Amino acid sequence: MQITITGRHFDVTEPIKKHIMEKSERFSRYLKNIVNIHVILTVENVRHIAEIVMTAADTKFLSKEETMDMYASVDNAVDKIEHQLKEYKERHKSHRTKLKEEGLESDDLRVDDAPVIVKDTRFLDKPMSPEEAIMELELEEFGFFVFKDMNEGDKVKIIYKKKDKSYGLIDT
Repeated sequence: MQITITGRHFDVTEPIKKHIMEKSERFSRYLKNIVNIHVILTVENVRHIAEIVMTAADTKFLSKEETMDMYASVDNAVDKIEHQLKEYKERHKSHRTKLKEEGLESDDLRVDDAPVIVKDTRFLDKPMSPEEAIMELELEEFGFFVFKDMNEGDKVKIIYKKKDKSYGLIDT
């Protein structure tokens, strides 16, 4: 995890750097795949602004706080990011619980793992007419069917069932 601290109209001192480093260690409790944390400290008259942009492998978290004291601004911004991380983790936890109830989750799946493919279906590679594709579509459980159109030089097309019971054809 790389931490970058930038000061705008403000000299970043060692004590404030140390304070930011200590506070940002709390983030690793919630997320293991944190790539980068960028802290931007700005002073405008009596306003002290702390902005934190945290990048994880699959998402970004942003927090911006303004007070009359830089340490308080940093603390509030850290608390805000921490709240976002808790909500993010809770959403993923409830999603994992739902998957477990459906019997789709393996025991070693963690929050920061790649998405799970539930079902993989292969489509027929043989050329066919759109009418034959409609018959195949009726046999499928999906609402679409991918096929090679033999009338147009084996061009890949997608046929799908519309809500009004007619069929749509997508030309790729």
